[in-house]
Amino acid sequence: MQQTMVGQVYHHPEGQKKRVNNYSAKLPFLIPVVTIDGLFISFDKTKIKYQFDETIGKFHFYDHLFCVPNYLDKVKIGVTSSFEITHQSVGQPNQEFWGSREKFVEKWGNKLPLDLKPSKIYVPEIKEKPIKNIGKVAIIIPTKGNVEMLFDCVNSFYQHCNSELFDVFIADTGSSETEKEWIKTNILPLGDIKLIEYDYYNFAKINNDVVKHHITNEYEYLLFCNNDIKLLNNVIYGMLKVFKSKPKVGTVGCRLHFEDNTIQHDGVFMMVNKQNQLGLGHIGIGSYFNYSIGQKSVIGSTAALLMIKKHMFEQFGYFNENYTTCFEDVELNLKSIVLNYENIIDSDLVAYHLESQTRGKTEINQKNESLDYSKTLMPFINENLMKIKSKIISQ
Repeated sequence: MQQTMVGQVYHHPEGQKKRVNNYSAKLPFLIPVVTIDGLFISFDKTKIKYQFDETIGKFHFYDHLFCVPNYLDKVKIGVTSSFEITHQSVGQPNQEFWGSREKFVEKWGNKLPLDLKPSKIYVPEIKEKPIKNIGKVAIIIPTKGNVEMLFDCVNSFYQHCNSELFDVFIADTGSSETEKEWIKTNILPLGDIKLIEYDYYNFAKINNDVVKHHITNEYEYLLFCNNDIKLLNNVIYGMLKVFKSKPKVGTVGCRLHFEDNTIQHDGVFMMVNKQNQLGLGHIGIGSYFNYSIGQKSVIGSTAALLMIKKHMFEQFGYFNENYTTCFEDVELNLKSIVLNYENIIDSDLVAYHLESQTRGKTEINQKNESLDYSKTLMPFINENLMKIKSKIISQ
């Protein structure tokens, strides 16, 4: 449910500490929704088509019985973050709540579920200003086939970013000769792009090899990038600005969206549940608006689009090549924390990540992920637990 909820509400019952429920960021526009909580409703009485249903009950579901018929009859409903609301009591379900719920379902159940996915992504404008003494960025993109998707990825950098700040290194891991010729004919002419050919694929090994043997000290920064990334604004400038404004930054990531505009990634979190089991996940994944605005400190970010200083990557020991499928980026981010650096995500920097087209969830992949987690990542976490446990959320 929380994935489809939006807004912010403060709760301050008498004698208790004030807290806030954040279901979405404070966005500078009205978020379209299907229904809103009756805690606070305002409306233009000249535009609504249905009044409150007085048969449903006294205290519960009157809001949904008001909103749903209006929504279905094309009345636009939205949530604003332009002012704050404090609720001074705690609403809890009672017998009337469940009775009203049953009446609501009887009346409108044939219309449910109602889902209103965002038609577009909030993408702030990133205005570029000169940064003194800034180094160049080497963008590393492992790829195999999917040449048109790769074109969209590379082209998005030249569309949104200053080409004087970066060069692109494409690490081909097994495309056909026809596909490689297509890359040479259609992608390499876009800018200063180098094609490096490999006869195998391993994310950690490929990226490490490119850094060790193809990226000179001309480049101060590395940007690891999947071939299914498509930038939506000036991500490179924004990331460089983070490094210049914060002296102890290890890695920098950005907000990523699936093709249907839902959140794929707004930072990585680690959580321990009541059974003392450790879990990892992407903040906001699958939600519509449950992401942050601006910069925040996180466990780390996915290497689908991750920037780090070249000398730090070398200091951290590169990607751990013992991983076969994933989690090498998680360990890299954790190494940053262990070495007293801060990992930042800037959610004003935005890109698409068409993740399903990069790595299918096959049975073999899932088995390898489980082995990577238990045999390689967990030993690293256990060894460094005292230095990272302050970042772990307790459920």
